[in-house]
Amino acid sequence: MFRVRAICSANDTSNWTSIAYYNLSSLENEIDYNSQINIYPNPVKEILNISTLNNDFGITKLINQNGQVIQQWNKLPNSIDVSKLVTGNYFLLTTNKTKKITKKIIVVR
Repeated sequence: MFRVRAICSANDTSNWTSIAYYNLSSLENEIDYNSQINIYPNPVKEILNISTLNNDFGITKLINQNGQVIQQWNKLPNSIDVSKLVTGNYFLLTTNKTKKITKKIIVVR
């Protein structure tokens, strides 16, 4: 919130303006895409469920902790069978039109 007044000379100033509201940070309008994807259960033994508000996510990769792509899909799936994966940490990487989103998955036995 700001009010502005111009100083024309040492003895001459304008009246104050009415209150003006400005957004000085683009962070206020940021969408938290990471919260738009829920994965459960995590840690997971067999089936990882994935839910979204609207599935506008494209290419999705399941990546192991060494950076190797284990599986890839053209669209974010609703579930992933992880029963044949070894115990460890994995990452689900997906994209939409503007953002890359990464979710950490823990596979246990």
